[in-house]
Amino acid sequence: MSEATKRTSNSSSSDGKFPDEPSLHILKGLAEQVKHKSVKEVKRRVYDFRMLFLDRWTELSSHTEFGNAIRVLSRREGVSRNMLGNMSNRETIAYFIGILAGVAYMSRMLYTAEVQDTQIVSVCSQNETVAKILQCLHNTNGGHGMYHTDLADKVGLTSGELTKIMKELLQFRAVVSNGTGEYTFYVLGPTGKRYYAKESRIQEVRKDVENRDAD
Repeated sequence: MSEATKRTSNSSSSDGKFPDEPSLHILKGLAEQVKHKSVKEVKRRVYDFRMLFLDRWTELSSHTEFGNAIRVLSRREGVSRNMLGNMSNRETIAYFIGILAGVAYMSRMLYTAEVQDTQIVSVCSQNETVAKILQCLHNTNGGHGMYHTDLADKVGLTSGELTKIMKELLQFRAVVSNGTGEYTFYVLGPTGKRYYAKESRIQEVRKDVENRDAD
């Protein structure tokens, strides 16, 4: 779990102002930090929020539930900006350059996620073992992950064969890992979660069609 996620999970939502989007809790108190010109703390909160929000966004296939979160985010940004008071020309320019930098970053990350989705579809279509690995990580232990040796045994590979495959999957975030050697622990990454979610929906549609044809 990332530091941003840990801090988010420990945050309180008792004020009732935040929808069920965990990344927004990182921004609680941001306006006060801006008011006190705490550059280090503002930077930490914005970077942590950016990382967690994008991870959440790219993991999900539908984003309709983000409507309230986006409205809250816009309010938080407006309140925090107002805390700056009157800005000099240099500060105003820096603010708008910041907007441009944000657009560039978000575009780059979303583009990368789309490229990774294409990569995993290509890999799975060429190697059934990869699809089996992703399915195994999704279904075993409630999707909470597996150790290297257990996963190798489950999919019928040697440790070395699994290592070779996992190196490729790690590159485009189909899986994420922690530890080394036989103690490496794998869970599905954002790309793997999106792939498996899409595959599950395809299977559901196929079953519905088969059931209708049977009737």
